[in-house]
Amino acid sequence: MSVSGVRRVVGGLSVFAVSAGFAVVAGVGVAGAAPVTAEFNSDGYKVTRTISNGTPSEGDVITSKTVFKRTAAVHNLYAVRDFHPACMTYVDGSATVNGSAFRVNEVATDSVRLSAGATEWPMWGGDVKTFEFQYRVGADCARGTDLSTTVHFDGTVFVDDTTNGRGPSINVQKNVSTTTLSPTSGVKLGQPVPLSATVTGGADGDSVEFFDGATKVGAGALANGVATLAWTPADVRTHSVTAKYLGNAKVATSTSSAVDVVVSE
Repeated sequence: MSVSGVRRVVGGLSVFAVSAGFAVVAGVGVAGAAPVTAEFNSDGYKVTRTISNGTPSEGDVITSKTVFKRTAAVHNLYAVRDFHPACMTYVDGSATVNGSAFRVNEVATDSVRLSAGATEWPMWGGDVKTFEFQYRVGADCARGTDLSTTVHFDGTVFVDDTTNGRGPSINVQKNVSTTTLSPTSGVKLGQPVPLSATVTGGADGDSVEFFDGATKVGAGALANGVATLAWTPADVRTHSVTAKYLGNAKVATSTSSAVDVVVSE
């Protein structure tokens, strides 16, 4: 058995390269959910696996689709086990075979298994069967790293394919955050200014930095979604102040709009 290809379906101009039997499609102009696909050959089958969104966010529901095309003599599939990242959960009732709902034999932490009778899934040369499963992306998924998927399948004539790491992989994106800096007024030279930034999506203890133009003037930690800083301006003028939330392992950074702070004598 050999891996014959992995590709990402994207918008814009694409470049196709083949090296040592491994194919990759890349492109520019990706917008929204982009499917990712992996292909391989095994035991007289061409197997094509597609994940409906290779870069989902927490809470998204993705579809794993595996297409088996028989390229050799007649054969009977017995079982198909679809593997997903353990941080995702199977959506009950979503399993289908050739578009029709099918009974689930086992739902494990990292996989779902369907099985059939000895002659329920006959596969003649050129026959195709499509298996689909849906999963919900959980809060525990690591962000910005490739999470593996694969498929195992059993059948007659001693077919028992348990190869891992075939993909395609899923890369869960960081949660979105927003940062808002509260306006201030009546600021006098030499007096501290109470800067206050409100962050949605962050966690208590995360850091927020405050800037006067491009100059960092201090930082504060989030508490109940708010970070504060007592800042004393050094001169009389209008200062353009912003707040930047630094994010964490699961939440992306964000920067507020600039707020003009007028400092007078």
